[in-house]
Amino acid sequence: MYSKQILIRGSSLARRYKTGLHIEKLSLSTLSFLKSSVGLARLPANCSRRIFSAMSQPVKEDQSLHNNGADNKREVNFLEASNNSVIRYQPGDERFQMQVTLKSGKSFNFDRKCEDSVSNVVARMVTNISKKMKKFDGSVKFILGGAEYPAADSEDKPEEDGTEIDKILRTASTSPNGHDVLKLRIGEDVYDVIFNPPEMFSVKFLSIYMPTFPLFPYRMEASSNFSKKDSLYKWEFSRDKPTPEVPAKLRKKSKDQSVEGGGGDSSNSSKENSSWVECGSSMLLTPEKGMEGGYLKFSCIPSNGSTYGKPFSMTLANPIATIPVERFLYEERLSRMTPKRTEGDYLRVLSYNVLADTYATPEWFISSPKDSLDAGFRLPILNKELQLYGADLICLQEVDEKYFEGNFEPFLGTLGYKGVHTCKTGNTKEGIAMFHNPLKLECLQSHDCVILDHMKTMPLWERLLSVGNDFTTRLEERNTVFHISVFHVKHLPKTIVVAGNVHLYFHPDADHIRLLQTITCINFLETKLSQLKEQYPDHRITVIYCGDLNCTPPFSSYRLLTQGQIDENDEDWSSHSEEKIVPGIPVKHSLNLTNSHPNEELTNITTCFEGCLDYILFQSEHLELLQSYPPPSKEEIAVLTKEDEVRKVSLPNFYTPSDHLPLIADFKIKSEIK
Repeated sequence: MYSKQILIRGSSLARRYKTGLHIEKLSLSTLSFLKSSVGLARLPANCSRRIFSAMSQPVKEDQSLHNNGADNKREVNFLEASNNSVIRYQPGDERFQMQVTLKSGKSFNFDRKCEDSVSNVVARMVTNISKKMKKFDGSVKFILGGAEYPAADSEDKPEEDGTEIDKILRTASTSPNGHDVLKLRIGEDVYDVIFNPPEMFSVKFLSIYMPTFPLFPYRMEASSNFSKKDSLYKWEFSRDKPTPEVPAKLRKKSKDQSVEGGGGDSSNSSKENSSWVECGSSMLLTPEKGMEGGYLKFSCIPSNGSTYGKPFSMTLANPIATIPVERFLYEERLSRMTPKRTEGDYLRVLSYNVLADTYATPEWFISSPKDSLDAGFRLPILNKELQLYGADLICLQEVDEKYFEGNFEPFLGTLGYKGVHTCKTGNTKEGIAMFHNPLKLECLQSHDCVILDHMKTMPLWERLLSVGNDFTTRLEERNTVFHISVFHVKHLPKTIVVAGNVHLYFHPDADHIRLLQTITCINFLETKLSQLKEQYPDHRITVIYCGDLNCTPPFSSYRLLTQGQIDENDEDWSSHSEEKIVPGIPVKHSLNLTNSHPNEELTNITTCFEGCLDYILFQSEHLELLQSYPPPSKEEIAVLTKEDEVRKVSLPNFYTPSDHLPLIADFKIKSEIK
């Protein structure tokens, strides 16, 4: 009999783990017994992790397990779901779903109304199970607190037991240890009932994976109680091409699969491949050199921190690609950079327009190889580039919303960064992002500014309305945003850094609009600075202003920021023949910003344009510029990318993932005056 004897032994083993039994001393057969009889979900999380880790070791059957026993090679399958009953139910639901996996491996799914009686639910279960199990004795019971349902006195006429299933489910699911209270007896076997275990439904990866470049899911669809941190992961590698999975609609039911309303296969992966070798045990994998042409399989046991759900596995569709170039462009910059300073009063700042996927099309970049525009190729390079630069403050422009959530935030999060994303308004799903190193900077506040909305609150708006309806309409179509984050410098208790990030309107005939946007950003920034001075009267506050201004230094937006004023006769007020603002609007400010890269290096190179559009501006009163790391010249890029003519150099390409080149600068925060 399966029930009491095995459950008691399994529980005893679980208690021994709690009291410090060394898992290394257990044989593989004992571990398999513990996993299959007790169930992974019933064990404490620390015990489950130790079993998972131990069973993944390459050892032979019944040989002692050692964490460093890498000499003994054995292919180990990912842990399968234990025999139990899973119920998806919340009090108040109209229906509940139940999945039962029997000892034999047969799986049954049920979807019933909560108002049904226990007798009706059991009758349906008996009918379905009987169809697939010839030796089934027709006995199904729910066990709650020692009582059996349907009641023993109603077995001859089970329809007379009118107890609603909802009553049992509600009682069990709301108890502190609900899955220990409710059990299901089918024939002579007793199964634990687990309520709402974490589930993973689907995982998506980028289409290209290369050696030495980080790889991880950019989208994971899972239940709301799924925890990335607490779940278990495994990567496997094979030289053999996997057998494609047969679509569910075409797959014939095997003898060990029988369900109500569909297939019940416990695996999401393709047909098992005996050549799989484990190569990673975290959500992120960096494939090694020499793995080109091989295949990868990703597996996960979802967890919510206390309970483990059904394992999920998938084989990635494409083989590991060969890196297309000998050396990437960022490697040249790294060779010139000094090692990152870890002292708390040193800051490395980076500003980078990473090229939104929505714009990375052959129509926009006619000289770029089509394959170099693929997000699957560009994003891993961007990730590694950002990782190797090691900036403490990262300001990015043209960040797709989906790739902030699915790529930049999770990847940089694994490195310890914290970040925010500000999307442009309207239907545009890209914007600006800011990440910071929390070991040096503590974020106190974050503020988003929709530039058009703030502009309408300023006195100049009335003046702009008089220019003409076409101009006003054009202004109101702009969806530009500005972001400010306020940081406390951990090493300097009385110092605050205010960092701004912006990406101004791009159109060539819009110098006057960019000027108005810059005026608005300055007004918003100065307003916040005034508020901060009231909040922190004994602190010194310094500004770092980053972004893609879409203008070169001769133009007014740059001059206003670095010179502190613009007069009413500036030529940019009348730069558009049909949208002249004459006389112009004189503006002054006291930010006193300095350019970290004053030599006007090329930061944007395409077929149609080249120039300096990107900037890191700072206040020299409190920040000392130690060193800036300008991008290579166009001539140097031609050599590095093996272009035969300098004039043909155009970005992006296989050597660099964006049409812009990042700016990087090292600063020392000047000592506080005591």
